[in-house]
This record gives sequence, C-alpha cells and structure tokens, in this order.
Amino acid sequence: DLLGTPLDFQKVQNLLLGQTIYDLRDERYRLTESTRGYQLEAVNNEFLKRMFLLDAGNFKALAQQLGQPRENRSVTVTYPQYQKVEGQLFPQQIQILANDGAENTRIDMTFRGIEFNVPVSFPFSIPSGYEEITIE
Repeated sequence: DLLGTPLDFQKVQNLLLGQTIYDLRDERYRLTESTRGYQLEAVNNEFLKRMFLLDAGNFKALAQQLGQPRENRSVTVTYPQYQKVEGQLFPQQIQILANDGAENTRIDMTFRGIEFNVPVSFPFSIPSGYEEITIE
C-alpha cells in the first residue's frame, strides 16, 4: 500500500539488494547525468511516476522514488552505503520514506552482517491428533 503498486518477490528482492524495483528494459526512461550518477525518469507514466538514481560505476541504485501525484503519495528509497561481501556489493543501509498526504512513515535498515548460500533448515513436528500426509 505504501508504494501504490503491487509487490511480488522479485520487486522486494530487488529493493533489498540495491537493484531497481522495476526492470528498466520494460519502459522508456529519460536519462540525465548528474555528479552522483545516472538519473532515469519514466517518460510515459502519469499515474505512477518513477525515478531511479544509479551509481555510474557499478549501476547499483543510490535512490528510487515512486509517486502518485494525484493521491499525494510517494515512496523514496535511498541507499546511503554499500558493503562488499565475497566480491559482491550489498546495501549496508536502506532508508525508506513513505508519504501519504500528511502522514509520513520512515524505515531505516542497517545490515551488520550478510551470509548467503548457506544451508538452512526448518525443523517441525506434527502435533498429536494430526495425521501426516504426503503430497506428490
């Protein structure tokens, strides 16, 4: 609801990894170079305005902004700092600022340690009184 657009797994994953929420190949964008990097703004979308600021060196997102001007709603996601883990860049900090009229919501995330490609398990037991079923 904060973004004004449906979120699926891919969009949430992109947001957390410092990638653009939307695939930039699916739409036309106006490109502007700035001292911070490349700014891309959607050309033909008046209902949902999209702006992305990408680092010129690694093309990771520095900021993403989605806005619905008619509803006076917007969400800005900024990535103030990245960290290198096993040769790959991951956001160390993510700041999300959502505005809905006069209401503001701010979410600050800091990642102190990142592990990936590690085995995980989800142990569980079947409660008494229930019967195990197998789905093939």
